Amino acid sequence: MVKKIEFISAIQILTWGLWVLLPFDSFSSAQVSHILTHIGSEWMWGIFATLVGVLWLLVKKLKLRAILAVISMVFWTVISFTYILSNYNSTATGAYPVAVFIASMAFSEINKEAKWM
Repeated sequence: MVKKIEFISAIQILTWGLWVLLPFDSFSSAQVSHILTHIGSEWMWGIFATLVGVLWLLVKKLKLRAILAVISMVFWTVISFTYILSNYNSTATGAYPVAVFIASMAFSEINKEAKWM
């Protein structure tokens, strides 16, 4: 069963992905998005984030939930570093590391439930 902190993290990545998939060009509004487009298109980022969020909400197995939490941590870390490297004075520079923290807390809760460590 998905815990509250997992639910928050899954909804966070899901809504980000859905926002990026909206029919307007959201990446053109920020300098940071130019770095992201070197990695992949706006559609790729949106589909990837949406899939991670949806899967996380649907999956029951602890191992898969842990993998999705780690994927989310890496995803938000990449987003955070692109903001730090391209526009460190943006308010998002402080917001995206919180997403990394929430995903890491979700992983910690999964780890407690699984008793792996």
